[in-house]
Amino acid sequence: MRPRIEAEMSDRVGTLVGFLQRGTIANCSIEDANVFGRGDFSTGIGGLVGLSGESQVVQCQFSGSVQGYTRVGGVVGTNHGAIIECYTSGQVTAEYSSAGGVIGGQDVPAATALNCYSNCEVSGYRWIGGLVGANDDGLVSSCYSVGNVQGTTVVGGLIGGRVYGETEHSFWDVNTSGQLESAGGEGRTTAEMQMKSTFTDAGWDFVEKHTSGTWRLCEDGTSYPRLQWQSLVADFVCPDGVNFIDYSFFSEVWLADTCGVGNDFCDGRDLDESGLIDEEDLKILCGYWLDGI
Repeated sequence: MRPRIEAEMSDRVGTLVGFLQRGTIANCSIEDANVFGRGDFSTGIGGLVGLSGESQVVQCQFSGSVQGYTRVGGVVGTNHGAIIECYTSGQVTAEYSSAGGVIGGQDVPAATALNCYSNCEVSGYRWIGGLVGANDDGLVSSCYSVGNVQGTTVVGGLIGGRVYGETEHSFWDVNTSGQLESAGGEGRTTAEMQMKSTFTDAGWDFVEKHTSGTWRLCEDGTSYPRLQWQSLVADFVCPDGVNFIDYSFFSEVWLADTCGVGNDFCDGRDLDESGLIDEEDLKILCGYWLDGI
């Protein structure tokens, strides 16, 4: 059954927390949910958190729909803290103002969205953005959005409107969003949004062989960047699920017995970290593959 969170005349609504005053929410996932708040003067309707105060939401994802009157976001409705390495998909709708794929609005200097992305369809009347609806204050850094954005006034592909808020190293897809303007960020075509150089030229931190990083990307022209923490242990080659390409990469070192920390356990292919690529590792890979993950 699809989860449904509905509140009548409530100003802070979220699937996890209505008001997160302090603390951290990390490594959470809400899928195929429906969040609906009716308050005409809401201070936050969010997929995960209604209003986030001096707090952090880290490495979380939301998919589904979020609806409210104002301050409506896929992760948080109103952000006063830090949203880090989160992503969303689905629909975000404000009956009136301030709707964003990740954040409805943020209005304090400490508010930050870092390394986040949205594939949400976002709609409303005013202050409507693919990632953030109203960036009154705070910072958006190294983020992107690709969902369709629709509104009547103060509408942007990435940021709907801003007062003092700043945006750096961030992008939106001008083709899929249907928007050529934004109150922050740089617009790029779909082809450019699927090129690693678009992001590395802006200083984004991508995973490379034997190195850690925040982002991963398939070969140019095949996908948008995805967060490293989304990747499965058996998704060796490209963050698109476990498939025959990953099996081919795995089979290149079949029965190798020199795997260890020094070579990152044969580039991650020694899945049980036993030092040997054998049937046990193959079972793990096939388990993800057959599950369609």
